[in-house]
Amino acid sequence: MVKQYFIPASTAITEVDAAAGVVVKPGLPGTYRAIAGVMAEGTLSVEETHVFALIGQSNMVGRSAYDGLGDYPAGTRQWTQARVLAAATSPLDHIDENAGDMGLSLQFAIEYLAANPGVKLVFAPLAEGGTSFSGGQWLPPSGYLYAGAISSLNALFAANPSFKLKGFLWHQGEGDNGASNVVLYPDRLDNLIDLLRANVMVAGPTTPFICGGFANGSGDRTPINNATLQTVERRPYTAFAPGADLALFDGTHFTAASLRTLGGRYRTAYAQALTNLPRAPSQVAGLTATAGDGQITLGWSKPLSHAAITDYVIEENAGGGWAVVPDGVGTGTSFVRSGLANGTTYSYRVSAISANGTGLPSVVVTATPTSAAQPVSVSIQAFASAVNGNSAASYTFANQTVAPGLVIAAIVSRGTSGNGSPSSVTLGGLAMTKIGEQVKKDLDGSAAEAFHKISFWRLDGVTGTTASLVASFASGMGRCGVALWSLKDAGVTSIAFAGEGDIATQTLSQTINVPARGALLAFGNHQGSAAVGGFTAGVDLPARLAQTTVSSNFTQTATDRLFEAPAIGHSVTMSYDLSTSLLMALVAVGPTA
Repeated sequence: MVKQYFIPASTAITEVDAAAGVVVKPGLPGTYRAIAGVMAEGTLSVEETHVFALIGQSNMVGRSAYDGLGDYPAGTRQWTQARVLAAATSPLDHIDENAGDMGLSLQFAIEYLAANPGVKLVFAPLAEGGTSFSGGQWLPPSGYLYAGAISSLNALFAANPSFKLKGFLWHQGEGDNGASNVVLYPDRLDNLIDLLRANVMVAGPTTPFICGGFANGSGDRTPINNATLQTVERRPYTAFAPGADLALFDGTHFTAASLRTLGGRYRTAYAQALTNLPRAPSQVAGLTATAGDGQITLGWSKPLSHAAITDYVIEENAGGGWAVVPDGVGTGTSFVRSGLANGTTYSYRVSAISANGTGLPSVVVTATPTSAAQPVSVSIQAFASAVNGNSAASYTFANQTVAPGLVIAAIVSRGTSGNGSPSSVTLGGLAMTKIGEQVKKDLDGSAAEAFHKISFWRLDGVTGTTASLVASFASGMGRCGVALWSLKDAGVTSIAFAGEGDIATQTLSQTINVPARGALLAFGNHQGSAAVGGFTAGVDLPARLAQTTVSSNFTQTATDRLFEAPAIGHSVTMSYDLSTSLLMALVAVGPTA
């Protein structure tokens, strides 16, 4: 590299033969000479030109009107879109700048030159508003802004080989803040950093990369702020300039005062990036230990890391001190430790390894393996149903068949006032607890006409073989039907409803997860023209209670099934062959032990 040395005209220059130690030739003030060899004394003033690439979207361009508080320092230049050097003035020649606006680079220039006297500053403005990774503009390798930035910067340094690239200033993310895009943002940003450092001719692994933060305005920008902030933990020689506390003038763009502040923060962050040296992975978080029969299953979250994680160290302590578990080499985030003694408590901690070293171990977790106990099976001990089509404030269904244990009652009701829900239900004089309900309007959707509703109630610790159920209402109801299930060793795990709304339908479908050795209870109601139909789910749901008339055009039906294995996403459909209004409810129950 050729360097030019500028000696003030008032300085006298003396040339010395270093070997002989004698003066060779005196110089005079005002005489400029080429200097060869080594100067043991004196100071040379070397003028350097520092370059910063300005990349991102509209907040890097700047959309606020110039505040008139001082433009770019004299001598500051820019590499224009025409790829020529020109004086830097507001606005810089970005891809879509607006006349009269200013950017954060203005205050950055003022503070950078104040901290680095004697250097020249050049900006390469390469940002464009409304751009993103998700839109493809910044997404390598084909994004036109990504490719254009590399091409423009390489042209700059090819034409000016003495210039020094000091860093990338990046502000972008508003366009990637959506839920489906922000989860991809960290990997996309890391890839951009890596490729810019690799493909810009004078860049390298240590070239600083500064990211900027966002203020809430037209939306919550916390997700993109977090994804950007964590860059410093994922890549060395990066830093973050916060912006969450700054003001916006239109819900998206920073005010002039905020741009001044943010530009200063970029200057501070630049100094921080220089000291963000490569380091070992962050501490492993989220470690869990789940005990089984003679084994413990471990799981954890992948930590942030400057370099790719190559392995995890799993340590175990059964009371005699920490020892490394021989788990092989791998980057998976789970491990099953087998061959353990039931009844013994084991402690674990996990650390991540990368080319930069081993990170801090996780928080310690413990678990105790136990022998596998055969799970209790739910059993349906009794079933009963009854209907009553008389209008009354309460309905009594006497001497219903029950069995000791948990009793689940499904009640369907219809009336012309209220919302159709019982105000209370008793079984054998004991109050039942409502565990779920759903209402559906009449066929025409009018709130002034009849409602029908399914509600579920439970009573634990039932004894005896028969009991009377009383359903009371706040006002008279036109009809009421009930189905009872008696269950042993059972507890309710979930409830699902279908049919809410005011539009008639002919088919309802609902899914529910049923635990192993558990049961599914299904109850349905239809209101409308007389029809045939009921539950369908392949051949695994035979009708317990076929279509039963409560009153004219108002029926109920019920079914159930025991499961030995989990029924994940078990789908149940209720259908009728004529236009009708359907309401369906499903209850999953599982063993209590």
